[in-house]
Amino acid sequence: MVAPQPDPTPKTCSDVKLDAMVTTADKKTYAFNGQHFWEIRDTGGASGPHEIKAHWPDLEENIDAAYTVQEPFGHTIFLKDSR
Repeated sequence: MVAPQPDPTPKTCSDVKLDAMVTTADKKTYAFNGQHFWEIRDTGGASGPHEIKAHWPDLEENIDAAYTVQEPFGHTIFLKDSR
């Protein structure tokens, strides 16, 4: 009999070493780890984990950093490796 494999999906963002965190122009804060992200609530706690590809299909997993340029358009920039 083969033992069941544990679910590799982290349960909370406090269970992992985060790859990046960012607050977007709409004032939402996100924490990223591997292929997952959490939305951090203003009131505390977080929703997730969610799969990055399910919400942002063109965003690569395992990002290294992220930042938001507020003016003039509120773009969020994600960095991975040298890109």
